Amino acid sequence: GVPRVEATLRCPAGGAVLRLVQTRHVPASSAATGGALWTIPVCARYPGTAGKSTTACTLLAEPAGELVLDHATACPAWVALNADGAGYYRAIVRDAAGRALLTSLTTNRALADTDRLTAISDATALVASGHVSEREVLDALPALAVAPSRHLRVLVAKHLAGLREHLVPVEVDPNYRRLVTKLFAKPA
Repeated sequence: GVPRVEATLRCPAGGAVLRLVQTRHVPASSAATGGALWTIPVCARYPGTAGKSTTACTLLAEPAGELVLDHATACPAWVALNADGAGYYRAIVRDAAGRALLTSLTTNRALADTDRLTAISDATALVASGHVSEREVLDALPALAVAPSRHLRVLVAKHLAGLREHLVPVEVDPNYRRLVTKLFAKPA
């Protein structure tokens, strides 16, 4: 497996801190166990000022640590835990800031395309391992299916194909087909 970094956002008066925990990311069907420890450079992107974003970084060398979001003057609405997709780890933010990231992937102008691609790729992998609910990802897919980035649309299509293969019972397959048609059909 690869490292998985989970974060929980805490917002003491006048600032913000991510509580980080690293574990081994393995598929749900794997018999592998945790216990691995990595030294992971972790960089997070979060809202800055004037509609721009800013980043904060740390080196996570212990099972748990903290990342102070130095430029946060309030609790950030969203956090991209693997800024620019530059880290070799699966990332998940376990609170409203993580859900807000997924639901704002196409509208959030402060995110780079690499942040968007990383977020949906991580979410898909985390669904497969049982660490994120399918519902959280499905809620974000309609907006992503019409994203300007071809790469994002391809990731959405791959996620939907995997969903059909593993989770869609035969009796609801017509509903699945209608969803795919609705998401990807070209407007008349």
